[in-house]
Amino acid sequence: MKPSKYNYYLSWEDGRTLFFNGLTQRFFFVELANSDEFKKVIEQPHNYTEKYNSFIERMQASPDMHGCMSEYRGQIAQRARQIKVL
Repeated sequence: MKPSKYNYYLSWEDGRTLFFNGLTQRFFFVELANSDEFKKVIEQPHNYTEKYNSFIERMQASPDMHGCMSEYRGQIAQRARQIKVL
């Protein structure tokens, strides 16, 4: 996941935040306590390359590295349609 106007951050039922890209449909979950920091890293990765280099590289890598939890796909698609992403 890279900085994009297609990135959405949605509250999930269990208290986590869903980080979702409406264009690529890549996603991952973040604990609520960490979501603000993750948003900053995704939106401005150049400011965090030293501290979070490994994370940034994984987010820019193959789509198969995250978002593979198929049990969430239907729920995510439904949420995305509600906010008119898909």
